[in-house]
Amino acid sequence: MVENGTVTIPAVAHGKASGKSAAMKSFSGGMQLHSLGGFKTTYAFEAPQAGKYEISARVATVQDGQKFLISANDASQLVEVAVPYTLGMWQQTQPIEISLTKGKNILHFELKPKSSGVTIKDFTLKSVK
Repeated sequence: MVENGTVTIPAVAHGKASGKSAAMKSFSGGMQLHSLGGFKTTYAFEAPQAGKYEISARVATVQDGQKFLISANDASQLVEVAVPYTLGMWQQTQPIEISLTKGKNILHFELKPKSSGVTIKDFTLKSVK
């Protein structure tokens, strides 16, 4: 979904995945994805314009020390993102900057293998002006 140049990707809208995960109804409405360490997947989405975007994820955790690896399109380097310890409440990760093309893009996502479970509601991409 794109609104005012911001792209929101539901976590359950992923492509082929490896590792363990479960899609489930969210108490806050819609769906959410619970994943365990080693989970890997991709997300295909449309960007309204080319350029730099900040990406963050809305997450809930009950343990400290979880980490995501994220990249876009053909980026050779996955960027590590620390997942905040949220005491089970929804919170955004710190944003990282990625480059997108106008139109179709692919987000590569992984929960590092030694991480415990993390529940993800969605990913938000905001254009950097």
